[in-house]
Amino acid sequence: MKKFYVTTPIYYINDKAHIGHIYCTMSADIIARYKRSMGFDVMFLTGTDENATKVERVAQAKGIETKQFVDQLANQWKEYFKEFDLSHDDFIRTTEPRHVKSAQEVFKRLHDNGDIYKGSYEGNYCVPCETHFLESDLVDGKCPDCGRPVEKISEENYFFKLTKYRDKLLKHFDENPDFVLPKKRFNEVYSVIKEGLRDVSFSRTGKDWGIKVPFDDKHTIYVWGDALVNYLTGIGFPDDKTKFERYWPADVHIVGKDIIRFHCMIWPAMLMSLGLPLPKHIYAHGWWTINSEKVSKSKGNIVRPHEEVADLVSVSGVNEELAKDAFRYFIFRELPFGDDGDFSSENFFGRYNADRANDLGNLLNRTQRMVIKSFDGKIPDGEILPEIKSKFEELFPKYCELTEQFKFSKALEIIWEFVGLLNGSIEIHKPWELKKLGKHQEHANLLYTLLEGILLTSSLLAPFIPESARVLASSVGFSKPPELDNLKIGNIKIGQEIKETPAMFPRIDKKKLKPQKQEEKIISDEDLLSIEDFAKLKLKIGKILSVERIEKADKLLKIKVDIGTSTKQIVAGISQWYKPEELVGKLVCVVANLKPAKLRGVLSEGMLLAATGKEYVTILSPEKEVKPGSKVK
Repeated sequence: MKKFYVTTPIYYINDKAHIGHIYCTMSADIIARYKRSMGFDVMFLTGTDENATKVERVAQAKGIETKQFVDQLANQWKEYFKEFDLSHDDFIRTTEPRHVKSAQEVFKRLHDNGDIYKGSYEGNYCVPCETHFLESDLVDGKCPDCGRPVEKISEENYFFKLTKYRDKLLKHFDENPDFVLPKKRFNEVYSVIKEGLRDVSFSRTGKDWGIKVPFDDKHTIYVWGDALVNYLTGIGFPDDKTKFERYWPADVHIVGKDIIRFHCMIWPAMLMSLGLPLPKHIYAHGWWTINSEKVSKSKGNIVRPHEEVADLVSVSGVNEELAKDAFRYFIFRELPFGDDGDFSSENFFGRYNADRANDLGNLLNRTQRMVIKSFDGKIPDGEILPEIKSKFEELFPKYCELTEQFKFSKALEIIWEFVGLLNGSIEIHKPWELKKLGKHQEHANLLYTLLEGILLTSSLLAPFIPESARVLASSVGFSKPPELDNLKIGNIKIGQEIKETPAMFPRIDKKKLKPQKQEEKIISDEDLLSIEDFAKLKLKIGKILSVERIEKADKLLKIKVDIGTSTKQIVAGISQWYKPEELVGKLVCVVANLKPAKLRGVLSEGMLLAATGKEYVTILSPEKEVKPGSKVK
């Protein structure tokens, strides 16, 4: 039996899971279910990264012992993944003894191979991103990735010789153009390698939390130096050679686009040093955003999948397990895997009504009612319509190709094309007229075709929405959908009694939707803004960091404002009303997405909001203390 090894990244567990974690893990689940159905021996690994500095700091802030903190959260993550029926074969934790042993063994081998050396590191470190940066990498003195302050570090470290592997990495990329997917991520990493690499600080001193360097317990292994090794640990390294040789190399590492450099440069170089084959593919998916900002715990713009599911249940009455499928369907149907997408409950509900209630649910319920009414609830003795048969035979290879290429939204389009064809055949052949005219065999052929089509659809949907697929298969007398590796037309049993399935996807009751603020009717006036135009403004709370007067411009002040993700320079004509020292530390309301302009030769990247009158200018400030970057709505 052929093997297939798929992994997700291991997730930081300083908080509960959100849509980004579920999205990544569900994508691995889809390909794992697909490959199992195609007859592969699948190994699907996910888990939690627990040795990061930021995990320890969150635990300390909560007043909880770090081990107790990660134990609690790891159990919550396991239960959360179980709740969403994710089919991983192993859930690894980097605090487990098996991983500690594995990480230390890898570090030792890298050292023995001459690729780990002791040196001193002096530079900048972003704790949330667990990344080292040169001064030239920083943006306004902050992390170029997350926009948060960095810490200055000066300490003795062990370093990994990444520079040694530059040419080998380039050669591997040249020879394997699908090593990193999608292609735009390949190009991104390739250009970085080509520009030049630098050796990586691979240990920290003065840390008790984490995995110790095996031959020097004053040092703790850099979190990425241990985290990446989980892909080896999960398949038995270094002790279970049979299991390890069975599954390595990984067929695909699925990761977020923000961590591809670790996976596509450091990790392959480590494997080259260890003398191990490289993974076949590394696929970097995009981010879910809200109002075009990445979903992030630190920003507070979190989409919690279970909350969206609960909302759908409350407004439609759909079964909870099918509601989870509806969420899963939405996030993979809504955008191509690899791209970014903006999440909204409105779009989620709209897709549910259109695709699930109108198309799929309607097909099942209409078909069952007709079979019960016309054939006593038994599968009629018929044959599949030739146009449906030929269309399925045309679409199935395309579906397989698209799924194997991680083009999940396109694969779902193929399925819905088939569902649409089945629904359309009802309108074309008009079973009510066939019955009325006594065309028994034509009537039987049509309903047989619809039932056969429902079963075929269940198999196609099984990797994507497994509970919905099970219900569809059950509706025509099967305990589960037929496997894809032997999927053929003619599986349903003539004479098999079927029972009417309750409406799978009841339509959303608009009366139960959360009330939305109604737009006031706007009098036609070219000077008035539409709500769409107003929504283009990004208003944020900023904190003034510094203020300077501008020479030969009596009214203007140059103001540096922290807006959470970056620092903006704003030129404001308020010197008549405020002294520079009065403004430093003040919270202000900022228009953060104005096109930059120069005033008296000084760049201005935004605008402060203020109330003005003939005798005053008062800057607008929040009533209470809030974080810089908070949105103004």
